[in-house]
Amino acid sequence: MQACDHSTMKKTLGERLKEAREDKGWSKADLRRQAGLKSPSTLTELEKGDRTESPQLPLIAAALGVEVLWLQHEIGPKHRDGLLPSPDRPASLKNAQSLSELETAPDLRGYRRIPLVGEVQGGADGYLMELAYPVGHGDGYVEYPARDSMAYALRVRGDSMHPRYRAGEFVIIEPSIEAQAGDDVVVCCKDGRKMLKMLNWIRDGEAQFLSINNGYAPLTIQLQDIESIQVASGRAPRSALIKV
Repeated sequence: MQACDHSTMKKTLGERLKEAREDKGWSKADLRRQAGLKSPSTLTELEKGDRTESPQLPLIAAALGVEVLWLQHEIGPKHRDGLLPSPDRPASLKNAQSLSELETAPDLRGYRRIPLVGEVQGGADGYLMELAYPVGHGDGYVEYPARDSMAYALRVRGDSMHPRYRAGEFVIIEPSIEAQAGDDVVVCCKDGRKMLKMLNWIRDGEAQFLSINNGYAPLTIQLQDIESIQVASGRAPRSALIKV
């Protein structure tokens, strides 16, 4: 009988979660705050291995800057594009083989001007209140390395979306990019409701969304009742505003 090759054995979800948390230098309490989790037992149970699934995993993965599939099943790269997030990336950039590879990294994409078209603040039950500026009365542009030529920006009002999006910052929306599980999205429903949520999954004619900040229960909506799902690709600081 051959001995097991432990070098090829996958870690458990709990071991991957602990590894990613310690990479950040965070305690469980730190991660719970960053991911907006209400129950202190969620992380403890996941790291102990008592649970293998949780609707909060996309929130946890986003806070840690890792891919959801890697965290759940060790499938694919740990970090998007196989590179560490820029704050933690070593100077040697061992994963990059040439300058041409570096140029494809998302944080090195060229900045451009994104039109600021309105404001947004959290409303009741996790819905958004989007306050559009009258045509011709925008407040300028926001500099951001957007991929989508149709990208637009919304200024955040109030603290209901804190700490993910802070008052005075800007949410960048890229409507032409297909949303993936784990993405922050603006969900526009046919009845006029709008929500800033995290996409959990799309299947069997339905989509499920998780709360970003307020701890609401997962929300499942029929696709026939959704007008659009637009990717909220990131946030820009107040200093990114260019007034006209």
